[in-house]
Amino acid sequence: MKHIFVFVLSAVIIVGGLCSENLREQLQNDFSVFKTDTAEKGVFDAFDTFTDNTEKTVISNLSYHDWAMNAYSTFNRLIGTRVVVKDDITVVRADNGYLGSMRGKAENNTLESYAENVSKLYADAKDNGAEFLYVMAPMKGYDFSYPPNVTDYTISNCYRFSEMIKSRNIPFLSLIETAADEEITAEEMFFVTDHHWKPRWGLWASERISNRLDVKYDKAILDIDNYNIETYEDWFLGSQGKKVGINFTPYGADDFEVITPKFETSLTEKQPYKNSVREGDFTETVLYMNNMEVKDHYSLNPYVTYSGGDFREQIIINHKNPDGKKIVIIRDSYACALVPFLSLVMGETYVVDIRENSGYVGDKLKMSEYIQKIKPDYVIVFYSGLSDSKDLFEFE
Repeated sequence: MKHIFVFVLSAVIIVGGLCSENLREQLQNDFSVFKTDTAEKGVFDAFDTFTDNTEKTVISNLSYHDWAMNAYSTFNRLIGTRVVVKDDITVVRADNGYLGSMRGKAENNTLESYAENVSKLYADAKDNGAEFLYVMAPMKGYDFSYPPNVTDYTISNCYRFSEMIKSRNIPFLSLIETAADEEITAEEMFFVTDHHWKPRWGLWASERISNRLDVKYDKAILDIDNYNIETYEDWFLGSQGKKVGINFTPYGADDFEVITPKFETSLTEKQPYKNSVREGDFTETVLYMNNMEVKDHYSLNPYVTYSGGDFREQIIINHKNPDGKKIVIIRDSYACALVPFLSLVMGETYVVDIRENSGYVGDKLKMSEYIQKIKPDYVIVFYSGLSDSKDLFEFE
């Protein structure tokens, strides 16, 4: 039924002349291909191909993209759609209205290879006199209820990998278990429309990690009562919400919190591969407030206000703690909300992202060489749940 909606919408756009000449020409071309495919493939196969092509054309060219996405999401909610596959990403609306993803079952031999690589990294850290900790942050969907026709292995994958890490006696902190022990629900922790957690839980995680590492610090630094919290209402449409439209969930866009210390801070943030250096207080260095200048649901990503997003390497020097400890964090995107707060109890924080990403500036770092070079007091791997991206575990 949604295909009919796309078909009718594109026809209205063309007939009504409601788009640019370039878009109109592309849509007309899609119609021409549809006619040819109908004769060669049959009307049903041709119709599926046409609607897929047309949706991509409209989304990439339409000057009123936001309006079209909002209408599309309203339509899907009206007809009871709960699963949408778009750009090879499956978005599911859980029973609680939150958006999630559908993850397949990770093979045991794959998980064993990941665990072996972590074990080798642990040995490298020990050989260089560093304390090691593998931190598993909660992954969205770990306690959501999905429709009966959706099978998701988020919980299973996380549990099985946790057992493999523990069986190798690798120092391990499961923030999934910590959250459960503290009776923190997934609804509290995660955005409705994005796969990331809310920034305040990066502060929460910083305290748990620091305590586990037995870092000596002023407890007031990681106490949320010592922070200003500014809430931007209906400000953030996350990556999952962008795929399906703002009205796919009854909650609409998420509120977004900008959390800043009430106490004095002095930091230097460096991105060596970009020759970027920022100096000043917390807001001037580890927050990127340009992402909060306007409310733009479909074009901006407020989540990367924290840390500025994903980089090959990021270094934060805490001038208020010149004798503090030195830490290396091997991270995924969940660490955007962690690093700014954790850096406040460290002397030097070195953040490395080893994922394969064509948008990154700089070559992937080999962690054994990096640890030997930096000579940190601590090395932590900070990943959300269990990603299906094998490059996260290719430390060399």
